Amino acid sequence: MTVRTADKTESVLSDVLGFKKAGSYPSSVMGRPDILVYTTGEGGPGAEVHAH
Repeated sequence: MTVRTADKTESVLSDVLGFKKAGSYPSSVMGRPDILVYTTGEGGPGAEVHAH
């Protein structure tokens, strides 16, 4: 998912939808912020959101 600002998205994912921040990894595009990973339930395929 591509978002304008991570702050508001993190709030919706965690406070409203019950996701937890699981980590991050570097963007493949130079100069872009890290990609944030959120999980729900047991995690894994279908239970992750990658936001950048």
